[in-house]
Amino acid sequence: MDRDATVISMWSDGVSVRDIGAAVGRNPGWVSVRAKALGLEPRSPRVSAGEKAAWRAAYENGSTVADLARESGRYPATISNALTEAGIHVVSGAERVRRWPVRHDAFSPPLTTEAWYWIGFLAADGYVRRSRVSLGLKPSSAPSLRRFMEFVGSPERPLRITAAGNQLAAEVSSAQIARDLAQHGVLPAKTLSLTISRVAAAQPAFWLGYLDGDGCVCISRRNGVPTIHLVGTRAVMEDASAFIASVVPDRQPSVHRHSSGGVLWIVRASGHTAREVARALLASHAPSLEPKRERLEVASTYESRVTRAKAAVRRRRCALCGAAVERMPSQLTTTHVFCTRDHYREWRSGARRGTSLRNEGTAS
Repeated sequence: MDRDATVISMWSDGVSVRDIGAAVGRNPGWVSVRAKALGLEPRSPRVSAGEKAAWRAAYENGSTVADLARESGRYPATISNALTEAGIHVVSGAERVRRWPVRHDAFSPPLTTEAWYWIGFLAADGYVRRSRVSLGLKPSSAPSLRRFMEFVGSPERPLRITAAGNQLAAEVSSAQIARDLAQHGVLPAKTLSLTISRVAAAQPAFWLGYLDGDGCVCISRRNGVPTIHLVGTRAVMEDASAFIASVVPDRQPSVHRHSSGGVLWIVRASGHTAREVARALLASHAPSLEPKRERLEVASTYESRVTRAKAAVRRRRCALCGAAVERMPSQLTTTHVFCTRDHYREWRSGARRGTSLRNEGTAS
């Protein structure tokens, strides 16, 4: 029996395409194409409108796709596609067994400042594997992990203990969340190749989250000078440098290779630049990691010794009544200042009378 005769005979007997291909030494795709060329009746004829209506009614009454497939002899995918085309949401197996709810559109546009904050945090310390998104922090940061779980719609899901009890992980499984995060560079194996989107690089809340993940805020013990450090790939650090320049014009910090070597780079902002960056980050989003937020608040109030000295020189008291007066730049060289012109005239007339009295006493 030749190859075509074998295909015709086995096709008529209802043998599967895979078994027919094994018998004739071809793959299943070749069998399907050859059967169509030989004019054989298709295995899956077009679904009629009557079948679609019957499937829809049965599915709405509680039947599953598997039940309908066994009754009709159709493939489950054929029935699922027909139900989807009819406007029915087909519950997947993963959704049927999901124990904890998930807000799948948590990172879908339009994004809130809180969403940008968590995108920045995940870009720094997050982990993505297929549809699983995980954020791991030390146990003392459990309140932040709980806030993340509330944001993604799973407030009751317990945190997973990892690293022999030295770390807690907040995990959520959602293909849509993974796809939305990928739009901004949060991808699997991102540590050495992270590149963020242009829109993310312009968001202060994103950088606040990134700072909480891969940054630090230091306050000098000697003179209280604040310094903000950010660490990451060179592409991300260049974006960080540009963001700092947008907050403090003409103060764009340079990007340096991290002391550990490898592919990590670092950006630093100190003094008045760090103060302005801290103010921008604090204004972007309220909740963040408590220890770093406390240091950001200290940094936001920084004044250099030169600034304090200039302010002290400008703050004087009226020579007549003692009221606080801030001298104008043109008055910095004068000995006496006055809160009003009348006080100046009164003081001047009194000074003249005192001078004349002293002169009369000397003459006598």
